Amino acid sequence: MEWFPAHVRVRLYDEHTGIQRDITIEKRICAIIENPLYAVMNEPNSILQRLIRKLNLLDAIDEQSGSGKLDLIIQLPYVIKSQARRDQAEQRRKDIEMQLSGSKYGIAYTDGTERITQLNRPAENNLLAQIQYLTSMLDSQLGLTPSVFDGTADEKEMLNYYNRSIEPILEALVTEMKRKFLTKTARTQNQSIMWFRNPFKLAPGTELANSFDKFSRNEILWCGASTAQAGNTNALAV
Repeated sequence: MEWFPAHVRVRLYDEHTGIQRDITIEKRICAIIENPLYAVMNEPNSILQRLIRKLNLLDAIDEQSGSGKLDLIIQLPYVIKSQARRDQAEQRRKDIEMQLSGSKYGIAYTDGTERITQLNRPAENNLLAQIQYLTSMLDSQLGLTPSVFDGTADEKEMLNYYNRSIEPILEALVTEMKRKFLTKTARTQNQSIMWFRNPFKLAPGTELANSFDKFSRNEILWCGASTAQAGNTNALAV
């Protein structure tokens, strides 16, 4: 929440009271994680920040179009220069507003010499195209593709996603935790904090069997059948 020379103010959940509260702790006992994707997500002119600003503009346009305003311009058959003509035009505007608001179907009448121009037409801009372009740029920089979202990505696409999005974040977490939470004695005892990802989680059963067969024949790993302690079922020992 706040930065100080040797301390930081953080917001934590208090399990004794059941609410969140702000406390000040020393930096040396707090893991401060630097976002490895800061240039893509948090920079003032980054792709994500630009996309957020464009989406805010699109929301503002949607609110204006759905606010119920008619945005009409009434052209009167006389020149409005004097105060009397202005008062007459203002009264005419109020009359049309009363007709529209008081009518069941929102119908009003005008004089044959008056002309009404409606302005609430769709705004002609390329805002939606810019949003789509920024979204595709953000997904490409994060290693995200449409196939990753819908679950049809192949092994290469998922590997690119893990290498560009997941692994930098996990590596930043582990590095800072090892720097702050492991003492010198723990380091001399070869203690460490590590993260692991199951490389065979997304592999189909047939490809997994073929991989085990190739690895075992080339003596990369050893696969053998052993008896599980819980029963007589066969377990694969790798």
